[in-house]
This record gives sequence, C-alpha cells and structure tokens, in this order.
Amino acid sequence: MEQDPQSLRLTPDETLALLRREAAALLARPGRTVLGIAGGPGVGKSTIAQQLVAELGDAAAYVPMDGFHMKHARLEALGTAVDKGMPHTFDGAAFATFLEQLRRATSAVTGPGYSRGIEDVVDDAFTVPATTRLLVVEGNYLLLATAPWWRVKPLLDRAVYLELPPELIRARLLQRHAAEGLFTEDRNRAHIERVDMPNYDTVRRSRPVRRSPAPPSWRRTRPPRWCRRAGPAAWMRGDTSNSNSRNPHEPRDRCAGPDPAPDHVEPPDRRG
Repeated sequence: MEQDPQSLRLTPDETLALLRREAAALLARPGRTVLGIAGGPGVGKSTIAQQLVAELGDAAAYVPMDGFHMKHARLEALGTAVDKGMPHTFDGAAFATFLEQLRRATSAVTGPGYSRGIEDVVDDAFTVPATTRLLVVEGNYLLLATAPWWRVKPLLDRAVYLELPPELIRARLLQRHAAEGLFTEDRNRAHIERVDMPNYDTVRRSRPVRRSPAPPSWRRTRPPRWCRRAGPAAWMRGDTSNSNSRNPHEPRDRCAGPDPAPDHVEPPDRRG
C-alpha cells in the first residue's frame, strides 16, 4: 500500500491511532511484514512501539535496535565508550543481518536488548515467536543512508519518522539519564550536548524532505511515496519493497510529477 506524501501534526494518541491503521494494513498482507519507527533520541519511539505491540497481542513483536549497541567492554577497548549512542558505537551490520533473518524465520528467534539500569547490552532480552506476523522495529538509525545502515531501510515495509523540538528533547533526555542515578547531572548535560544532540541532528538528516522535481533521467516509473505525519511527529514512508537501495551511493530517484503542495514531502537525496 502506497501513501501520497502529506504532513500532519498529531497528538501522541493520534500518532498511536495512525500506527494502528498502518499496522492493520501490513497485517492484511500475507507473510511477515516490518513496520519501522525511526527518529532521534528522546522522541518516544520505544514507548509508542511497545504500546502498539501490546495492543496487537500475539500478532506483533517488538524489536529494538538498541540491543545492537556494542557491549561496553568492547567500547572501552576501542576507546569509544564516551561516544556511546553514536552510529559507530553500534554493530549496524549485525542489526541488518538480524532483521534479514527475522523476516524469513520460521521458528522462534531471540534478540538482544539494552538496559539503562546497567547501561549495557542484555543478551536474549526478547523472543520473536514463529507465529509473529508483524515486526515493530524501532531505533535512531533505521533510515540512514550511510554504511552499513543503508541495508536496513529496504527491509522495512513501512517506516515512520518521529520528531520533536530540540528543547523538549533536551529536557526528556536529562530526565532519562538521571532516572537510574548512575551519573552526575554535569556528566548528563555534557553527554546530551556531545552525543545525544549531534545524534538528533544526524538522524534528522535521514528524514524524508520535500524536493524540487528532478530531471527526467532521475525519475521512476513508479516512485516511492513518503508523508510527514507530525506532532509530535511522523514522516511516513510508503512501500519500500521496490526501493532503489542496493547501492547507497547512486542518485536517489525523486518522485515524478509537478512540485508537491506545501504539505507534501519526498524521499531524501542519497547522492552521498
């Protein structure tokens, strides 16, 4: 099912209602499908993903990207523990491979999670039963075009991008980092400015954006569709199954047709 690009500002309850509709559309398809929820740190991805899965029951399973942080001991050995949370502190290739396996799995599969209580990865934190028909995957970097993350987007049948204002993100993250009492307030504020907000900017650059009509040579016969559904926010990408994603460095096709209305958006340019 493809969506016309559009932009909406929604309350959290309205955003959850939108996700219910998208999940129902994917569950109407045969086989196992994947709904991705992307966005920067602190936008509420895990909360709304878990709410959705709880409502859907046995038909759906929650799959967090955070379980593919590199373990803290490895980051210490690499000298990158202070960067924890940035793209290079994840095993993005392992995450993409895990999603590929989940899509075609015919038996139960366990996956890793992340505990804020110990600030480290927990093995076998969740199980996806063989009967699961919808994977609700959430994480910061689902839509990144850089290696190895570019492998993830083609695995998503539908992708939603959530966004909130930076000021609200800072307040939420300060509360999150303080919740377990593991660090001082000064450390938390420094981490937010050094790691979390740069991550927010990195992820924001991966969101769908409106583009001018492209030259004919860049157009597709059947262009992908995106929409922004905000408020807090969501940018909705249509069916990705035919996306031109095998090479992240080739020009990103843009939707054909006239310049969209102000509330329409189109795919991000992937030309490097």
